[in-house]
Amino acid sequence: MNVGLLKRWQRRVLFVVLGVAVLWAVSWAALPALVQWQIEKQGTAALGRVVTVDQVVFRPWSMRLILRGVRVASAEAKDPVSQAQLGVDEVEVNASLQSLFLWAPVADAVLVRNPQLQLTHFGQGRFDIDDVLARFASGDSKGSGVPRLSLFNIQILGGGVQFRDEPKSVIHTLSDVHLDIPFLSNIGGRREVATHPRLAFQFNGSSFDSDAETTPFAPERRTQARFQIKGLDVKPYLPYWPAAWPVRLADGQLDMDIRLDFRQHTSPELSVSGHLGLQGLILHEKLNRTDVPLLQLGGLDLKIDAWRPLDGVFKLDTLSLDKPVVHLRRDAGGALNWLRLQRAFLPQAPQAQAPVSQATDTAPAKGADFALKRLQISAGQLHWQDAAVAMPASLALTALAVEGQDFSWPSRQAASFRGQALLQGAKVSWEGTTDLRSAQTRMTWRDVPLKTIAPYWAPRFRPGLNGQSSAELSLDWRAAAGTTPSSLVLKAPQIRMTDVLLGTPEQPEAGWAELAIEQLDVDIFRQQASVGRVAWRRPLLNVSRNPQGRWMVEDWRIAPPVAEPAEVPAKPWQLAMGPMQITGGVLNLDDRFVLGGAKVDARDFNLSIGAWQPLSASPQMTTVKGDFITGAQRREPGKLGFEGAFRLPSVAAGQAKATPLEVQGRLQMSRFPLHRLRGYWADRVNFDLRRAELSYSGGLNLTMPDAGLGLNARGHLSVDNLRALNRSDGEPLLDTQTLSLRGLELKVDAGAMTRLKIAETALSDFFARVAIDPQGQLNLQNLIKAEPSAPSAPSAASQPPVAPALIELGPIGVVKGRVLFSDQFIRPNYSADITELAGSLGALSSQASGADTALADLSLRGRVAGSGSLEISGRINPLTRPVALDVRGQVRDLELPQLSPYSNKYAGYGIERGKLSAEVNYRIGADGQLQATHQIVLNQLRFGERSDSVDAPNLPVKLAVALLADRNGVIDINLPVSGSINDPDFRVGPIVWKMVLNLIGKAILSPFSLISGAFSGEEQLQQIEFAPGTAHFDAASRQKLETVARMVIDKPALRLTLTGEADMENERDAWRRAQLREAVMAEKRRRQPRDAQAAVPVRQVSPEEYPALLQSVYRRSPIPKPRNVLGLVKDMPPADMEALLLAAIAVDETDMRELAQARAQAVREALLGLNVPAAQLFLGAPMVAKASSASAFVPKVLLAVSTD
Repeated sequence: MNVGLLKRWQRRVLFVVLGVAVLWAVSWAALPALVQWQIEKQGTAALGRVVTVDQVVFRPWSMRLILRGVRVASAEAKDPVSQAQLGVDEVEVNASLQSLFLWAPVADAVLVRNPQLQLTHFGQGRFDIDDVLARFASGDSKGSGVPRLSLFNIQILGGGVQFRDEPKSVIHTLSDVHLDIPFLSNIGGRREVATHPRLAFQFNGSSFDSDAETTPFAPERRTQARFQIKGLDVKPYLPYWPAAWPVRLADGQLDMDIRLDFRQHTSPELSVSGHLGLQGLILHEKLNRTDVPLLQLGGLDLKIDAWRPLDGVFKLDTLSLDKPVVHLRRDAGGALNWLRLQRAFLPQAPQAQAPVSQATDTAPAKGADFALKRLQISAGQLHWQDAAVAMPASLALTALAVEGQDFSWPSRQAASFRGQALLQGAKVSWEGTTDLRSAQTRMTWRDVPLKTIAPYWAPRFRPGLNGQSSAELSLDWRAAAGTTPSSLVLKAPQIRMTDVLLGTPEQPEAGWAELAIEQLDVDIFRQQASVGRVAWRRPLLNVSRNPQGRWMVEDWRIAPPVAEPAEVPAKPWQLAMGPMQITGGVLNLDDRFVLGGAKVDARDFNLSIGAWQPLSASPQMTTVKGDFITGAQRREPGKLGFEGAFRLPSVAAGQAKATPLEVQGRLQMSRFPLHRLRGYWADRVNFDLRRAELSYSGGLNLTMPDAGLGLNARGHLSVDNLRALNRSDGEPLLDTQTLSLRGLELKVDAGAMTRLKIAETALSDFFARVAIDPQGQLNLQNLIKAEPSAPSAPSAASQPPVAPALIELGPIGVVKGRVLFSDQFIRPNYSADITELAGSLGALSSQASGADTALADLSLRGRVAGSGSLEISGRINPLTRPVALDVRGQVRDLELPQLSPYSNKYAGYGIERGKLSAEVNYRIGADGQLQATHQIVLNQLRFGERSDSVDAPNLPVKLAVALLADRNGVIDINLPVSGSINDPDFRVGPIVWKMVLNLIGKAILSPFSLISGAFSGEEQLQQIEFAPGTAHFDAASRQKLETVARMVIDKPALRLTLTGEADMENERDAWRRAQLREAVMAEKRRRQPRDAQAAVPVRQVSPEEYPALLQSVYRRSPIPKPRNVLGLVKDMPPADMEALLLAAIAVDETDMRELAQARAQAVREALLGLNVPAAQLFLGAPMVAKASSASAFVPKVLLAVSTD
């Protein structure tokens, strides 16, 4: 044996072992520090965050690398250990020596223990890792693809993520993460090896588990996966429901067992099958910032045969819905909530228009393929709410059960369906078939409350609907095919509606006990309908018309909010009606369109009508017979019967005008309450008929063309218990037990009365009211209104003026009457209760006889208010235009206290005593010229206390009476008026009233003028002017006071108040100078001997004396004075001394008030000196102006005249 060679190999082996040992030792000692340094350095540079590693361990003998305490600090962390964004307890990699031979990473095991990630969402898509993501996003995106690698036994144990969502104030926790990937490789033949990954975790307390089989790096990338979720509660994830979505998920649990198969060939293939279940699903719709129910599901079971979304194939085996509650709503704009939501989630894309050649030369494009073998709905509910109608509708179908089979699109065979539901406890069932080109449906119901289906009625008709309905209907629809048009036919052998009520029980509008319609056939598209027979038992109809002229049936129909565009006139409907019988009906008429309204009730109404065609283009006369009773039930009611014929209005084809409603026959009335129909002529008369029982026997012809009512009536008319009121004031106009009108003839054409003739009118033992209005019109003259002349349309031909109605009234005699006479044509108004009335009015006619207007003799005598005599005589014709009259009225010795209501209203005071004698004369000629005189004499008129009425005027009437009355207390006023009543601006009343107001106005504005009879310059007597700053007036003011003294002495009832005025701003300097002059004058009086002061009072200072006296006042005053160097008061010019003294005089409001009071006192002393009694003189409170214009203020004393 070669010992040397052996030693050499031993040395070599030793060197290798020593080299490996040294390499292991170096790597064991140096590699951890190097790896730790590079990880921290490169990681920090790459992430922009501080990356730290607590410990790195490398075991070269097992090729195992362990990293402990790996942390990535948060963006604003001060301590990277305690404020870590990402922390991993341990990362262990078992490397394989194959990495050296394959020159690619190969690991036998990769284990990550307890990775913990802290993630925060700040809102608006911002996260606390945005800076890290931005670094990766800005890097070079170009790469060489997936690197070659081969990894075995990849595990993550005990990991977790804490996600903090600050805008939602929610924290989500992902814990117990367990991820197993047995094998993942893209090296050589290992690409086709399938791997079976598994992922499990706890998320917010819910468990998730999944498994799959995939070859992610194979060319086909085939993947088969199965996902199972049981009882996944959605509540923890509701805060992440998109706020912009129009629906909100409120609750639900998901069960899912879905199998997914994906392959990548020339095009991707994706197929989904399995089972999907939902329990307790609740969806809300966001409506006006409020959540409203949309959908609830007790349970949903969906079995999917094959869903290939990339091919548009959706084939279902079974769809079962348990206890579904669907809310279907239509908003005010007519949009359905489900369609609105569909548009929100699935916006329609524009359809591409393919050329015709493509449609013929190529295969048809692949469309949607839908199929459902079986549909089952149990215990469902459908809630319908409609806000697009005037009164929001609400309807609920309960106990809804539906079964269907063989539904498909495109349709391959006829689908069948059947179902049933409950409407307010009534069962409704249906069944039928459809193939999308035709449908046959049969529906049956028994005693279904009409109130239940009222929501379908309410959008079109306003009255509520109550009652029961029973029917069996069939509906057959077929789509158009070729030349055959579409058809829709409804047939009903019998329809019965019982106990029907339209409206409310408190305010019913219509109803009946039973309505039976037999043999109803309706061809909707051909617009043809026929009814075999109608029997109507005990109908109730409340016919009304509102103040705008709309009948209630017009208001029943609800017009759409937006007018529909005009359509081409279609063929009118054809309706054939068999005989109609109405028995035991009640008809109530309430017409509020006419003035004052009209109300009539008809009981025990019976009507028989022959066969007729109400929509015929050529209506014929139809026989009719009917009767009813009306009026009060406590005594004999009124009766009305009619027998004749009628024709309904219609427009025949080719005719321009409608044939009017026409009624012909004989009318018999007994004690009919005529006053209930007064509204139909109330707009043509000026009185209200409050009560009248009419009896009539005669013929009647009535037509109602577009031009207006046409009426011809002849017969005898008597009215019992007549009572009429004046419409203007509601006062009684006529009240009598019997009014006999013999020889009555009435004719009305085009809505206007053209002739009224009454042969004789008799009244006795009656009460009547005769009045003259402010325009001079007698109320009897205006009983019938004149028709207003309406302007014609510009394009229409000029129409001749409508002739006034011809009115002929025979003699009217009255005895033992009582008349309340009022005259508002004169001012003040006069009213008197006239008793013991006897008189007559001759025959009148509205048609003039010859050139002159025929006047009727008028003679009335009686007593007025029990204290005065009244006589009215003359001639008058109130039916002509202009009115012609020559009337004289006299009243003698009328006690005025009886007229206190009028004095309270117009004067504001009651009358304590006084008498009135008045005589008025009115004459109006044929030319409309009025000559009127008003002689009024008031004797010893004395007013009482002021009225407490808020409407009483505040006029100085007592002052006016005191100024107008002579020494004997008599006021004599004569007010003549003349003018033309043809002048629209001429009114007697305003003229007379203006004269009276002028008299009262002078008492307010210029009482001295009223006293003196337009004394020249009387307005200057109301004030006495003074020199500024003083209480002295001049000689001109003295003359004013002499004139005032004479007037006041002649009116002992008058009182004179003296009010002085002063103005501080305008009289400040003048008052100071006056005070300085007074001080100088006082200095002069001080220098005079005491005897000289008593003998000759000091009244003025001469200019020669003034400087010395001023210097003395200056030296004696305590004001600061300029001094020389020796401290002595310096001598100053008089002007400087005046300036210092004036500046030292203080002026305040008290000084001005004393000045104003002194002026008033000076005027009082002057008037007392002119022999004015002191009892007639009063001093008012002095007035001091705060701020006034120097040019506007005049120092003065105001003189005010009053009676108290």
